[in-house]
Amino acid sequence: DHHYLKKFTYFLEYDPALAVGHMLDGCDNSINCKHKSLKTIKNIVWATGYRADFSWIEGIDLDDHGYPLNHRGVGTIEGMYFIGLPWMYTRGSATLGGVQKDAEYLIDVLNIKH
Repeated sequence: DHHYLKKFTYFLEYDPALAVGHMLDGCDNSINCKHKSLKTIKNIVWATGYRADFSWIEGIDLDDHGYPLNHRGVGTIEGMYFIGLPWMYTRGSATLGGVQKDAEYLIDVLNIKH
């Protein structure tokens, strides 16, 4: 079932996501990334890979294991979202095969907000 992919594609058609590479530095509402400097940030979708370290994000609330506090990927900082973290909704949340429900939920949240 690729229903979530269709919803994601629909979302991107109206509010494009932009892959800009890893972050180099940032200040206020500006972020300098490997491929582009961004001056206006609406949302951040945080996707992690190997070892996660969120301690550098100012104002973020972390749990006892160092992961961001969130409700199904919606962070405690306005406009900050996460995907692929352990146990976001199910035990499969941190796996490619289990991230679908989390992705569907975040797409719905973002569509409502924008």
